[in-house]
Amino acid sequence: MLDNAARALAKVRSGADDYEALDDQLKADLKVEARAMLLALRDPTDSVTSAGAEIIRNVRQLSRLG
Repeated sequence: MLDNAARALAKVRSGADDYEALDDQLKADLKVEARAMLLALRDPTDSVTSAGAEIIRNVRQLSRLG
């Protein structure tokens, strides 16, 4: 997954899928950036957390009725 994200970043920057032609240092730099991006995507926003809590409340309420 990390390699795919790094490849995508490289393609966005250059407009071409030339990841294999890049030097090892640039690939490493892209992987650091891709890792930071993927870690940021793991953190839910407040609205996602609230929506999840609402779903749990609804499921509990329905289970009491059933």
